[in-house]
Amino acid sequence: MIIQDPSTGQAVGVSSEGKLEAVAICRSYQEHVNNDEGEAFSVLIDATTIAVDDQFFYLKNDGDKNIHITSIKGFVSADTEIKVLIGVTGTATGPATVVPVNRNVGSGSLLDATVQEGADLQLTGGRVLDLFEILAASTSLFKLSWESHIILPKNSTIVFESSAASIINLTVSVFAHEE
Repeated sequence: MIIQDPSTGQAVGVSSEGKLEAVAICRSYQEHVNNDEGEAFSVLIDATTIAVDDQFFYLKNDGDKNIHITSIKGFVSADTEIKVLIGVTGTATGPATVVPVNRNVGSGSLLDATVQEGADLQLTGGRVLDLFEILAASTSLFKLSWESHIILPKNSTIVFESSAASIINLTVSVFAHEE
């Protein structure tokens, strides 16, 4: 059996078992959003925490599209545990604005979000979503991927908090997509 698209004339086959027969190009969801919509970004964090439990990164989704956080990679100068907190409130203390970089060099899209870093942003509340350790003595770049993505709807917030004083250099990979 052949299925044909009436508007383009393109056809695919259906096997005797009812399975679609087609040559396919498979790519990740993030790659689709980057290639087709120009909405994938790198968020570079360059912060120095000064004490224990310092919040060094804040992101709030100001747009209508969900923000998907897919991975984090980088290094630290001292062994630290990173808490990922969601639902924090308040105004950050002494923040520096971070401008996310579009991963599609030909796209002029900007991430519709408030993104900040600092030594200790001192926001309140929130719930721990994830917890992981980065070792300073690592011989390779630390990388953590969230296969299910961390998804921030409009007005949602996320904060990263370090358990130790450390120089923290991380890249957070995100994309914005309307579901």
